[in-house]
Amino acid sequence: MNRCLHKALTEIAADLEQQGIQRRTIIEDLEGYEAPITMEWMKEVYKSIVYTMYRKTSTTDLTNKEMIDSWEVFSKFLAEQYGISYIWPSQEAQYWESYQQQ
Repeated sequence: MNRCLHKALTEIAADLEQQGIQRRTIIEDLEGYEAPITMEWMKEVYKSIVYTMYRKTSTTDLTNKEMIDSWEVFSKFLAEQYGISYIWPSQEAQYWESYQQQ
């Protein structure tokens, strides 16, 4: 599950960076501070959602259901704030596999 998480967060960070979105855009308190968005930083954003939902500080402590449910909240945040959304990587793979079989 963590490999899927890291893959998705890496893609999200690259997409946000490509759109010119900087960290200060997401964290308003960092006025004047600009830094590239990285997978590690996106994971910290995601982990803040995980902590809020489950009071867990490590993604390795999550059940599969908790990981997917918290991902849905994270994905909704990205869609509402930045117009991008990502399905869980394993779901994407299943979609493409079923699409190719048709």
